[in-house]
Amino acid sequence: MYVGEDGIENIWDIWIDKHSRPEEETAGTSPEAIRARGVLRVGTAGDYLPMSYRDPDTGEYVGFDAELARDLAKALGVEIEFIETSWPTLMEDTLAGKFDLAICGITITDARKEQALMSEGYLENGKTVLCRTEDAGRYTSLDAINRPEVRVMENPGGLNEKFARDRRGGRDDHRDP
Repeated sequence: MYVGEDGIENIWDIWIDKHSRPEEETAGTSPEAIRARGVLRVGTAGDYLPMSYRDPDTGEYVGFDAELARDLAKALGVEIEFIETSWPTLMEDTLAGKFDLAICGITITDARKEQALMSEGYLENGKTVLCRTEDAGRYTSLDAINRPEVRVMENPGGLNEKFARDRRGGRDDHRDP
């Protein structure tokens, strides 16, 4: 991962944009506070490859965001501690101060920006359909998926759930993983 020529303070400003809110709202999460504590606490659902995934066999977190968090901790000169959260409790856990930052492919939304600091986006991606190979020809558009006989699964509590429900007219004919 690339830390940047301007050092960690510049990366921190980009990642957490601490200047957009009063200093008292970022208490305990500044680079100085984290260095003094000796550990960067990172909240993640750990269920979202390729971003941040907890390997059930090793307990290790892998993925793009997990590596980015490790690089940030290394640049700060501290240890890293991954703290499990979930999509339904992500904002609650963030606001409760259970970790210094949350990372796991979190979508920037106005509702989230009203409650917490959010970095600039560093990756764009979209929704995708996962189905059995033999069914791939059946699901080539949202209209093909948005039929009562099609069962949809998404992770609960996140924007994927909202996307699925909005696109399916609020029907509750889906399954959680």
